[in-house]
This record gives sequence, structure tokens and C-alpha cells, in this order.
Amino acid sequence: MISYIKEANNLFNQGKYRKALELYDKILEIVPNHAKAWYGKGIVLERLGETHKALQSNEEALKINSEYVNAWYNKGVLLGELGRFNEALEAYNRVTELDPKCVNAWSNKGVLLGWLGRHQEALEASNIALKLDSKHLNALINKGLIFCELERYKEALKCFNRVLELDPANTTVLDYKGVVNGKLGNFQESLDCFDNALKLDSKEPKYWFDKGLALEKMKRYQEALKSYEKSLKLDHGNFEAWINKGAVLGELGKIQEQLEAYDRATELDSNSVDAWYNKR
Repeated sequence: MISYIKEANNLFNQGKYRKALELYDKILEIVPNHAKAWYGKGIVLERLGETHKALQSNEEALKINSEYVNAWYNKGVLLGELGRFNEALEAYNRVTELDPKCVNAWSNKGVLLGWLGRHQEALEASNIALKLDSKHLNALINKGLIFCELERYKEALKCFNRVLELDPANTTVLDYKGVVNGKLGNFQESLDCFDNALKLDSKEPKYWFDKGLALEKMKRYQEALKSYEKSLKLDHGNFEAWINKGAVLGELGKIQEQLEAYDRATELDSNSVDAWYNKR
């Protein structure tokens, strides 16, 4: 069985998921209570996008071995993908009971607690992850995002700066840093972040949109308009970009174009108070 498991793992690592699945099924026909095979089958099914079936396989592994740390961890991942955050948190709690040094479990606990609005507990979980691994990027990012939720922007900025020391090409965090600098009124620093993100990824509409916001705050309306237009070229259905484009056009005295932008916004969201109010 060990050689079969190794072969199935190799097939998985080669991206041959269907063949790996067939082999795990073959193993389970011979040894139905093989916990590692059930676990491996769950991993393959998750990669194939069959999350519910993956969870069922993972549960079979845990029925056989209730202290199977990897299976508890994977259960947390799968439940998180299904939006069952409280149950996912329970799974990660079980992981950290069995293996208190599992840094990824502590990091993921921090993420889930943040999503559940339990910010202080989220910070504590992220801090434990960072005590175990001070360079854990996901824990640093999540800690920064929690500080943003708490409007503790200077502390958030420290987290994002640390991430960028470790991973300078992380465009998502460059964008986060730009947003935080904007919250702190550091609009030029904010703009620099968005420009750096766009140098690395010019096809991301959010970076163009956020650049437009910074330029608008700086009253550089013509440049802001260009940024919003680039954002909309990449994502024509961005309601907020149409609203902001309309506002900038108003500042530039282009009233007819402003109304057209608000018309487009109301087409996207006819119930929006902002669109109707601005149009009036």
C-alpha cells in the first residue's frame, strides 16, 4: 500500500488528478479503512473543484483517525471554501490542539476570526503565527488587514511594509499600502504605491481605480479621469468607477459627460442613492 500511496502522490504532483483519484479508489477497494488514502482522495477532489465530495472523503479519514492533523487542517480549508467559517474555525482549533506549532493553522485562524468580526482574537492568532515564523507573509498581511478594520492605519502600514521587505513584487500589498497611505492623508506616497503596483501588473482594474482616487484627492482631475477610464476599460461594470468618473467630469466642467457616466451607474445599480443623487 505504501508504494501505491507514493505513486498516487506522484500523480497528484504531476497534475494528473484523475489518474491519482483512480489509484486512491483502487487502494480503498483493497483497504477501505486506509486513512491516508481517504485524505489523499479528498486533496485530489478539492483540486478538481469537487469541494463537497472532498469534505466527505476527509471526514472518512477522520473517522478512522480522529487525531490526523493534516486531515483536520484540510477540513478547515474545505469548510472555509464552502463559507462555513465557524466550523472551519473549529477544525483549525483542533489542529492547534494537536500541533500547537502549526503556523499555517494559526494564520488561517486569524483570517477566519477577522472575517467573523472577532478582531482581537484574530490579532492574537496572527501574533502566535508570527512568533512561530516572523516571515509568514499571510499572517503579516492578515494582521495588517485587521488593523485596517480597526482603523489603526499606522500599525497596518508597518505590517504591509514588512511584507514588502520580504516580497517587494507583491502587487496586492502594494495596493493595500497605497490605500492605507490614503487613509493617513499621505496622497503622494499612496500614488507611488499604485504606480509601483501598475508597473508590475497594468491589467488589474482595482489598481487603476485606486490610483484615480488618490489623484482625485490631490485635485489632479484630468489624470484621475484617465485612471478611472483605464479601470473601466478593464472592468466596464465597476459601479464605483462610473460614479467617480462622473464626479471628476463634474469638476472638469464636462456636465453632459458627467450625466452620461451617472446614467451608466444607474443602469448598473438603479437603487443606488449615490447615482440618483449625483445625477440630480
